[in-house]
Amino acid sequence: MVLCKNVFKEFNNGTTFIAVNNVSFHVKAGEFVAIMGKSGSGKSTLLNLIGLIDKPTSGSIFIDGIASSDMNESQLAGIRLEKIGYVFQSFYLDHNYSVYKNVEIPLLIANTPSHKCRERVEICLEQVGMLDKLHSKAGTLSGGEKQRVCIARALANNPSLLLADEPCGSLDSENTEVIMEIFQSLNQKGITIIMVTHDIEEGKKANRIITMKDGKI
Repeated sequence: MVLCKNVFKEFNNGTTFIAVNNVSFHVKAGEFVAIMGKSGSGKSTLLNLIGLIDKPTSGSIFIDGIASSDMNESQLAGIRLEKIGYVFQSFYLDHNYSVYKNVEIPLLIANTPSHKCRERVEICLEQVGMLDKLHSKAGTLSGGEKQRVCIARALANNPSLLLADEPCGSLDSENTEVIMEIFQSLNQKGITIIMVTHDIEEGKKANRIITMKDGKI
């Protein structure tokens, strides 16, 4: 599902900083992998590279057998929309929109017919236990509820790969348990999940842990 080969990512702000240093690994379809490490270890940068949000300085990243380096910006956007769902620590929901409208956004971008949008939004919200909040404004939700809506939005276009960057970083232990149970349930249904976390208990919920330090595995 995901293959990284000799991936480097450098940043240059007067001095060169290597955030990801010659990283190679493979995630098979259906795996649930946790990428762990201290702050600054390069784990979130690596996730952004896998999610095609950023480009590596050198090396190759393959998503479902497709080399990202061979794609133009339009093709990269298409892969992100069709194959990848992203869950963020900060949610990035529009607080003035209803839960329905927030989850519907990727479907509208994909030009999904309106009658199919309604059906898909309801399916995704039911998967995360938020169907009863369909018409609620996102700004009225608790942190745990917002994250569940974020997961529903990530599932909207039925991606084969779900990426989560510190998805429980802003949540208490009770909500963290709920979110991790949702991830495990989705993984059991065949969705490949790569999750960045610094929390060992969250990492143990995955099938495999990849540890990063100073940009290296």
